[in-house]
Amino acid sequence: MKRIHGITLASFLALSSCQTPEPEYKVSNTVFNIQDQDRPYEIVFKKHLRTTTVFFRYETLYILNAAFFSDALYDAFEKASRERFSSLNLLKNVNRNGSFVVSIFAPGDDYNDLSNDKVWEFSLKVDDKIYHAKTVKKIKDKYAWAPFFPFIDRWSTDFIISFDTPSDEVAIGDRQFALSNSKAKTIMSW
Repeated sequence: MKRIHGITLASFLALSSCQTPEPEYKVSNTVFNIQDQDRPYEIVFKKHLRTTTVFFRYETLYILNAAFFSDALYDAFEKASRERFSSLNLLKNVNRNGSFVVSIFAPGDDYNDLSNDKVWEFSLKVDDKIYHAKTVKKIKDKYAWAPFFPFIDRWSTDFIISFDTPSDEVAIGDRQFALSNSKAKTIMSW
């Protein structure tokens, strides 16, 4: 019994002394903090953000946040998102000067679905011309969007609302984005 144990120990020592050293692997981490790292983005974002809480009979009907993708926000967002994602194209459904990121939270489910055209209607007034929403798409990869739009969280329902507008006309005109339902109408201006 001692002999078998001795052979096993000798084999172990022989094998362990023949092993080559493990190569060193280095790890590098970058933690993105929108307040510090992307100060230019944050400044542009705050200029394009509108937020409101709508009450009906002393109760919250919904909390609404919207950001307009002007040339400035579009460019700042594209630059900031490219630094984080090499292949994810978050702007594929966004029209420059014709899209809004809209986030809603409503205590009841009736108003959380902005794509329900039986509940919601959207229009964009630029100077004297009125445009109606071309597409209302729910944001599916919301956790990729959340670092750039702090109002996107697990309680919100988030959409990209796009209008078919001439880009140059919307870029220079006064814009009023209207969101209407049977109980309220919200108008946000840029």
